[in-house]
This record gives sequence, structure tokens and C-alpha cells, in this order.
Amino acid sequence: MKNQLTVFILGLSFLLINCGTTEISNVSYPTTLKKAEELTLPLDDETSYEFPLCTYLKEDGQEYLYTTNVFTNGIDIYNLGEQRLVKRLRFPTNGPNSIRQIQNFTVINSDSIYVYTQANVFQTILVNGEGEVINSNIFEKPDKISFEAIINHGSGNTSPTFLHKKQLCFVQYPLIKLADPANINDEFECELCYDLETGKGNKMRIHFPKSYQNKIWGAFNFMMSRTKGHDDNVVYSWPAKDEIMVTNFKNEGKWIKAKVDNDYGKTPQPFYKEPEGDEDLEVVVFNYTYHRMHYDAYRNVYYRLALAPMDELKVKDYTALSYCPIIVIILNENFEKIGETHLPKNIYDFSACFVGEKGFYIPHTNPGNPNLGENNITYSIFKLQKKLNDETSN
Repeated sequence: MKNQLTVFILGLSFLLINCGTTEISNVSYPTTLKKAEELTLPLDDETSYEFPLCTYLKEDGQEYLYTTNVFTNGIDIYNLGEQRLVKRLRFPTNGPNSIRQIQNFTVINSDSIYVYTQANVFQTILVNGEGEVINSNIFEKPDKISFEAIINHGSGNTSPTFLHKKQLCFVQYPLIKLADPANINDEFECELCYDLETGKGNKMRIHFPKSYQNKIWGAFNFMMSRTKGHDDNVVYSWPAKDEIMVTNFKNEGKWIKAKVDNDYGKTPQPFYKEPEGDEDLEVVVFNYTYHRMHYDAYRNVYYRLALAPMDELKVKDYTALSYCPIIVIILNENFEKIGETHLPKNIYDFSACFVGEKGFYIPHTNPGNPNLGENNITYSIFKLQKKLNDETSN
């Protein structure tokens, strides 16, 4: 396995104590997550356990995990049932139909995958299951007015690009001076969708939250996460906001509270001036913050991953967040909170989780995990369970 430096793209391109989960809340909820089993996948000398994107696919009765491999400039495909690598797609870095540096992908099915290069959506290609190019003119008729700005798209685990009907939907991160409060306004388009049939760009009208606007927050508080859910709902999560934004493709949206019950007032606050040194990282690591959104289509629930605060910075870059303990907030199809599960420290990392038929997969890749290995990646599979009456009583 190769060690991989995590790339933070935002204008820049523990000791094992307990394997169980705990409930630290003054509210009784009907559901929780319980660890049921583990899954281990092998890693070779061309693979890191840091998956910039991992996508689950079930097809013909088989379950697969597709992961971005920045070392091979390609995509690795694992069979989860067999717990092995079954295919590795590699893309040339120059020449016709090349991907200069892979910026993740969107799996439609095993024989149809959109592949993105860093910083330029106009070089997107569509490949088959063997990595052969089917179409290299995806953006043949781009709407320049709305799409010339997408040079800093997400497309990773935080905000994967998805296909809605005939539209590819991209989250873009701002290329602006974040220390200027005037730049944090309601004009920047956080999400744009490209119609593959008409070549037109459609705005989702997702902007910075009102609570963010005209304030200085630091770079790490702008890592918005989102997921596509049921009934065409799209759900957005911002690190410094205890509400989620639920919207659809009719420009109808609302904010819904989805927070950790006991945050003890330790929540990020805006800066009065441009942060210095590690201040923009400390405001995230030293407070309760909100990150990945996952939709569980098998159980029709949502998981919002919150990070509990640390007492110190383990490292002075974005990977410091990987040390933070994870809290999983469980929401039902009406976005009502039905559970809050605190995972044990120094085991799990929030970066490469995914949902499968068996449950919610969370990797043992916390940098503080003493059992973190170089030859494999281990996932715990958490199952959604109803609590017994005595567990929900006050």
C-alpha cells in the first residue's frame, strides 16, 4: 500500500478501547446503529486506503465498490462478496481522450462510467466497463454562461457528482478570497447541473447559508457535503450549520434542524479578521462540526456525520479531521431525527463511508488506530436497529 497525502480542494485544487457504540444523549430515540460484521479488502503497492471517492453498485446479484486510485490515474473495482480486487481501469495522462489527473467519476452501471479530470469538466469522458472511451464530447455544446466557472468541482466523497434523469449535477467550490466577507453572499452558485441532451446548464440555486453570509469562517468551514435522496430530494450539509438544506429540482427548499443533542456550546463561530496560522483548522477540529451526508436507499433513512471536538491538532492539515470521533445522526424519510450513535474513538474515519445492502460501511482508517495496516482496509458494517422498549425509556 502506498501512503497518500490527502488533497484538500478548496480553491487549491487513540487506542482501541471499545468496539461497540454508545448513546450520549438526553433524548431517547427509537433507532440506533449496531456493528454487525466486518469487511476487509486487500491493498497492493499501487493502492492507498485513502479513497477520494468510493461508490457502491449492486448489479446482477453482486455487490461492488468502485474507488478512485490517484496512483494509477484510474478506478479500482472490488467485489465485496469475494472481498477482492476484480478490475483496475487506467487512463492515459496525455494524448487523445486522456485524463490528465483523475478527479473521480460517476458510475451509471458497470458498463457506463463518467470520468472527470481535475479542474476542467469539459474534458469529461464516458467509458465502458473496460475503460474504453465511449464518448469524449460530453460537453460538446456547453452553456458558457453558467458552466465556464466549474473549474473547481467536488465530485468526491464529500459531494459526488450524480446523474439526475439527463443531467449531471456538480458541486463547485469557490475560488474567491474567503477572508473578504463581501464574497460570502447569495450570488455564488454552489451546484450546477448540465443537461446532456440540450447542452444547457441549470442552476440549483444553492448559495451560502444566510448564517454564513458577510462573515469570515475560514476555509475548512466551506466543505459542503450533499447527497441525492428519495423522491428527487437533494440534501446539503455545511460544517458550521446544525441544520440541513433539503431541496429538489423544482427549486423548493427548506432548512431542517439535524444536530448533535449535547454539543455543550462548542460550535464554530465566525472570525473577526482573517484567520492566522492554524486558526481556520482549529475552529473545525476544536468544535462540533457537520460533514458527510449519506442516503440509505435500502432502509430509506439518512446519516449525517458529525465530528466531535479534539483537544489538540494531531497534524496541521486537513487530515486532522480524520482523528475526530464520529457521531452518526439518523434521520427518517421525513428528515425527523430518529437516532444518534457515537462511535468509539481512534478507530473510524468519516472520509470513505458508503451504504450497501447489509448496512452502513465505515472504515477503520482513523490515523490514530494502532491496528491500521498497509495491506488491507477494514470496514465495520453497521445495521440500523430498533431499540427495545427498555432502551428507549427515560
